[in-house]
Amino acid sequence: DEVHKAKNPNSAQGRGLLKLKGCPKIGLSGTLLVKNPLDLYVPLKLIEAINMNFYSYSNRYTVKDNWGNPIGWKNMAEIADLLKQYMLRRTKNILDLPPKIENPILLEMSKEETKLYNAIVEEVRGECDKIANPVQALSKITRLRQICCHTGLVSTKVLKSTKFDYLREILEEAKANNEKVLVFSMFRELIEMAVEEFKEYNPLHIWGQMKQIELEEQRDTFQNGEGFQVLFGVIQAAGTGITLNQASTVVFLDLPWDRATLEQAEDRAHRIGTRKTVMVHILLMKDSY
Repeated sequence: DEVHKAKNPNSAQGRGLLKLKGCPKIGLSGTLLVKNPLDLYVPLKLIEAINMNFYSYSNRYTVKDNWGNPIGWKNMAEIADLLKQYMLRRTKNILDLPPKIENPILLEMSKEETKLYNAIVEEVRGECDKIANPVQALSKITRLRQICCHTGLVSTKVLKSTKFDYLREILEEAKANNEKVLVFSMFRELIEMAVEEFKEYNPLHIWGQMKQIELEEQRDTFQNGEGFQVLFGVIQAAGTGITLNQASTVVFLDLPWDRATLEQAEDRAHRIGTRKTVMVHILLMKDSY
C-alpha cells in the first residue's frame, strides 16, 4: 500500500521491496507519480513491469547535463504506455462522495511578522551573489515559510501568529457546530506549538516516530469520539495511509511543496465513508513569497 512512497532504489525500503521474488505483487497508490518519472522506478520494478537496473532506467528517461544531473525528461510516451498496460485506475467519481471545497484564505501579516519577514528577505537579497548552492537559498525560504506560520519558529523574543488567531476562529465555530477538524503543517515544531496553544480543546496529534499503538489510539479517538474534536497532524506522518473521514473541516497552516501531497492530505477526510461536505481552508499570508 502507498507504493509511491518507495521512490529510492538505494534506500533500505527500496532494496527490500526489490528483493521480493516468486510471488504475485500488487502496488496500491492514490497518487502514483508525485514529482518526476524517476520516482516510478521502484513501483514498476517491484511489479516486474520493467527489467532494467536504475542506471539504465535513468539514462532511458532522463536528459542530463555534463555532470550527470537531471535537467529534463525524454521517452515519456513509453512511460505512459507502461502505466496504461500495468495500471488499473479508478477515480473517486465512482464513489459518489459529498463535495470537497478548497477555500484559500489571504491573511494580513501583523507588524511583528512583517518586520521579521522583511529582515530575512533583505538578508537573502544581500547574499544572493554569494549563494552558489540552491540548498542554501532553500534554508532561507524555509525561514520565510516559518515566519508566516508562527514567529516563534525563528525567534524567542517575538511570539506572534496571525494564522493561529484565525485558526482559533475556525475551531470555535466547529466546536459550536459539534464538528471535527484536521489541521496540517509540514513543521513538527509548529504542530507541537499548536497542541500547547489550543490545549483547552484537548487536541489529538499525529507526527513522525510515534509508536503504532499510539497513532492508532489518536486516530480511533478522533474517529469514534462524539462531538467536536481537533487533530493536529504533520503532513509527512498524517497525510497518507490513514482514514480520518469524520472530519468535515481541514486546515493547512502551510503548504507542502507539491500538489499531490496536498491532495493526499486533504483526502484523509474526503474518502469512502465521508458523509458531509469537506471544507479545506488553506491559510496564506498576503505579500509573502
